[in-house]
Amino acid sequence: MKVGNLVKRLNDWVKHNPWMADLAITEIGMITAVTTHSLNDELCHVLWPRSGLKVEHANDLEIV
Repeated sequence: MKVGNLVKRLNDWVKHNPWMADLAITEIGMITAVTTHSLNDELCHVLWPRSGLKVEHANDLEIV
């Protein structure tokens, strides 16, 4: 993951909340910063159009 990549959420949350799938899947954000939390764990600061700036695990994101 790099700064400037466009991403969408990819996680099990959508499976358990199908009524929110349209909002969670179709929302595309832009990575503004990437930090390393531990040896194999990257945290991405993502600017989402609806919810603003949020920190997400890189494993929960998919590059569009």
